Amino acid sequence: AYADKLKKIKADQQAARAQQVDEFAAETVALFCRYGTSLRAIPKDEHITLVFKGMGAGETRRGDLFYVFARKDFNDCVNDRIDSIQLTAKATRYSF
Repeated sequence: AYADKLKKIKADQQAARAQQVDEFAAETVALFCRYGTSLRAIPKDEHITLVFKGMGAGETRRGDLFYVFARKDFNDCVNDRIDSIQLTAKATRYSF
């Protein structure tokens, strides 16, 4: 009974934390879409990586979370061809 309650509490905490991290990342990407015109100087074949230190997945919460975007996708967002939600969906996301 106690072990089951503890598992549920941990699962709820992890779900809440994951949601907070996702919201923070989405807000950050939206800011880059609005104010990222200076990123045009990046060569066309390059990628843009956002690193969220200490926001990686897992129970330890020590890993970092990475979002990797194609420069073209970022420019499409800056130029209002796609929105920040679509840009985030196109990103490669990983953590370690």
